[in-house]
Amino acid sequence: MLICFDVDGTIDCKENDNEEYLKGIIPEDVLVELWKKGHKIAICSPSPYFPDKWKGDNHWFQRNGDGFSRWENIQDAMKHYNITDKDEVIYVDDLRGTLKIVRDVNGIKKVYTPEGFMEEIEELMKNETT
Repeated sequence: MLICFDVDGTIDCKENDNEEYLKGIIPEDVLVELWKKGHKIAICSPSPYFPDKWKGDNHWFQRNGDGFSRWENIQDAMKHYNITDKDEVIYVDDLRGTLKIVRDVNGIKKVYTPEGFMEEIEELMKNETT
């Protein structure tokens, strides 16, 4: 499973704790645990306030632009990880408008708010991928 994350308002890390609106609820450790289970992790946000350990071509897919660049970022991550099936992609973002676009226009069926993702995380943690 490829799990794509927005940053601001989604991920909780030291890099974004200076402003209340930047703070997310998904602990950085959750991303690490999912990665260890074999899930592919992609930061698909142009925000500079993401966890330092996820910098680099393997995890940070960001194009300069507005919220509509999310789909391009997700496509870049899918290409990098050689994923062609949109059913193998999850997108997590605190902006409901962006989730709606990614789901209804771009066809990613599994979209979650950070709260919804944290409710579903138990199932993902149980499932190791190969």
